[in-house]
Amino acid sequence: TVDLAAPGVKIMSSVPGNLYEDSISIFGIPLAEWSGTSMATPHVAGAAALILSQYPDADYHEIKERLMNSVTRVAGLNGKIMTGGTLNVMGALQ
Repeated sequence: TVDLAAPGVKIMSSVPGNLYEDSISIFGIPLAEWSGTSMATPHVAGAAALILSQYPDADYHEIKERLMNSVTRVAGLNGKIMTGGTLNVMGALQ
């Protein structure tokens, strides 16, 4: 199951060399837009790292609870994902 939604569509990411036809280069760094869970997962991992930086004694369970309980509810996600909402980093840090 999916616990919460996170940005994962048309996320700009660095790519190795010029292997991709649709890549662009900014300041010499090759970039491409990607979509999917591989792009959404780093958003949640980054949010967890921010929580840990603010609450260094937090364990896995507290971090997960903060992420799950702070989502922004979206009616269209009800019944599709466990929390029915999207990642809300600011809410998780409060």
